[in-house]
Amino acid sequence: MKNLVYLMTLATMILLVSCDELADKIEVGINTNIEADFPVVTQNALTIDLKSAQVSGDIYRFIGGGSFTLADIPELKKYMDNLRSIVAQKGSIVKFSGVESGNKILSLKLKFGVQITPDTEPVMITAFDYSGELLTNLGEISYLSDTWAPLLIGALDTNRDKTFLVKVEGTSNFSLNSTVKVKIPVKVTAAPL
Repeated sequence: MKNLVYLMTLATMILLVSCDELADKIEVGINTNIEADFPVVTQNALTIDLKSAQVSGDIYRFIGGGSFTLADIPELKKYMDNLRSIVAQKGSIVKFSGVESGNKILSLKLKFGVQITPDTEPVMITAFDYSGELLTNLGEISYLSDTWAPLLIGALDTNRDKTFLVKVEGTSNFSLNSTVKVKIPVKVTAAPL
């Protein structure tokens, strides 16, 4: 009888240890997007000489931005306490909608910062600084590049519970009063619930 109790106790202990080890090894993979829409407005216009075209034109400066948190993403809300990693995937895009044909973005910069202290602007990190013409295509202007997303997603992974401030600024050949969409595909791994 003592041997049976001993064997049952040993079997229970092995089962409990195995379940704990198994729980540590099981992961849920979630493919989702980090997305945020921010208003963008023109600040002022500067008249310059466009040497390549040998004509004068107006250049408009624009700025926009906002904030977001991981908890804003519906697919991740229930996993917030069990997240293991967040990794950027291919397909990151910054897109301006409602743009007329012939309009161009002449420069574009995206910066982000981790909001550590409320009511204090964080130190901003430049994710990218693009100089070149981005042309209108079917009413949209898009900047598609995967080089900058790992920097932002790495900071997000390290500061999962923090609010992120994002700023988009640049120049265009038109007065830009629109919304910019920032979209980064990610793969998130989490422990099961």
